[in-house]
Amino acid sequence: MDDFSRKAAQYITDEVIIQEAGSNEEWQKERVLPLPSNIGLTQCQDTGLSYLLEQELELRQGQAKEALHNIRLNLGHRSFLYQTSVWQVKHSQQKKSHAWGTIHQVNAVLKLHTAAYCHCRKLMVTLGSSPAMLEKYQVLKPEHLESRTIEIDPSV
Repeated sequence: MDDFSRKAAQYITDEVIIQEAGSNEEWQKERVLPLPSNIGLTQCQDTGLSYLLEQELELRQGQAKEALHNIRLNLGHRSFLYQTSVWQVKHSQQKKSHAWGTIHQVNAVLKLHTAAYCHCRKLMVTLGSSPAMLEKYQVLKPEHLESRTIEIDPSV
């Protein structure tokens, strides 16, 4: 891996920098991650490091799968909160505000997982993933993130 890092350092631009969080959540250091997607496909193939492309592709596939799982969980959680919190509170403004605050928190987390998935999918395309894999991990559209809940009338 040290050989890879040395070879990668000559191809990485200053734009490819990730900040590392410290123990107190302040940004302290900047590090360059020498991943094939950051270096470029041709440079990896020219230097004999093309096997790393497959490894990063597997990594991104796992990240995308985890992000989709978290998106599904958050969509279910949001639907549950609408059903149990928002719709049930009718007369208390304080409880209604609290319920909507919780919904906004879930939406913020959902937005983070959505961004992670979109980033992984973009890198999967860059790394040259197969059409079958891209069919499995499709582009996420806004309508995919909508949750529709209906009240079921028990008298019907």
